[in-house]
Amino acid sequence: MNKGLSIYLDAVRFSAALWVLLAHFQVWNFAPDAVARWFPYSGRDAVVLFFVLSGFVIAHSASAKTARAYTIDRLARIYSVAIPVVLLSTGTTVLAVRLDYVDGSSIYQLEKLWFYLPLYFSFLGDAWHLKEIPYGNIPYWSLNFEFWYYALFGVAIYLRGTQRYLALAAILLVVGYKLWVMWPLWLAGVWLYTNRDRWTIGQRLARGLMAATAAAYLALEVTGIDALIWSAGREFVSTTTGLHLDQAQYFLSDYTVAALAVVHLYGARHANLAFPEWLVPAIRWMAGFTFTLYLSHGPLLTFWSIFTGPPQNTVGQALALLLGLLVAVVLIGLVTERQVYVWRSMISRCFAFADLALAILQRLLINLRLLRSHR
Repeated sequence: MNKGLSIYLDAVRFSAALWVLLAHFQVWNFAPDAVARWFPYSGRDAVVLFFVLSGFVIAHSASAKTARAYTIDRLARIYSVAIPVVLLSTGTTVLAVRLDYVDGSSIYQLEKLWFYLPLYFSFLGDAWHLKEIPYGNIPYWSLNFEFWYYALFGVAIYLRGTQRYLALAAILLVVGYKLWVMWPLWLAGVWLYTNRDRWTIGQRLARGLMAATAAAYLALEVTGIDALIWSAGREFVSTTTGLHLDQAQYFLSDYTVAALAVVHLYGARHANLAFPEWLVPAIRWMAGFTFTLYLSHGPLLTFWSIFTGPPQNTVGQALALLLGLLVAVVLIGLVTERQVYVWRSMISRCFAFADLALAILQRLLINLRLLRSHR
């Protein structure tokens, strides 16, 4: 991956996380009309972009890793943010209930945290008919999909023969139809990486593709065609199968956006992108907080409204809240995303301990067999 494309992908993924934040900021009425009209009305397409980017980047990074290194890296990356954010938001929820800021009877998860916390951390909240996310954290749903796409990809490239097919079938059977429907979005990124140099195009055409796909996306949104597409897909599935797709109900629109993203990123691969040297460190630094920004902004906004009351909807207050939110994300990111190496070390030790335990168990079994053979 050339430097220009790498920097561009960093800028795109941070922008996508910011897109989701601004959409929720507007939808949840934290911004007055004078500000809200400049914010996106939905962060859905940004999540689709995340899926495509994820497939592309994982296919790139996994090509030079062993199965164990791949597993450790993926677990460290996702748990370094997911565990602290979920535990912090759950603890804050308990505090809000204890202080009578929230009616605890409306938060059914608190009665069975022993069940829901493992469910969240196993990312099975969208398996089959389930629809479970941590309180106040709507963006968490995408992790229920992406985690298992990591697992499916790892099985596909590191296992061989019958083991591969059995493991793939087992995972698909566990996660259910909603994740099947969304999987092509992630696979589109893998396909893009695999075919990134298949068709040679010049710089002018590449940049034209980038501009054309951006214009096509804006046209879909402005004309309302995007909404018609997702509505048609939802109606078709509900009337023909009776299934409730929940987050996957927008799949036709998602496929359309993913196709535009693939063409756009293919153009970016061949566009010979260059960035001012003074800007590169800033893009890299911001990109280092992308996951934290995406996963923590929902709980931060939720608990801000709980403990301070409804937003006052003045421009000054909205901008101050937005700035404060970004500062909070950085502080959280310093102890989550920026500490991924600590999580990688801990998980590596867990694997080493498992290896040792397995070796001891195997040795014990061998000794038992030897004892029986001497009797």
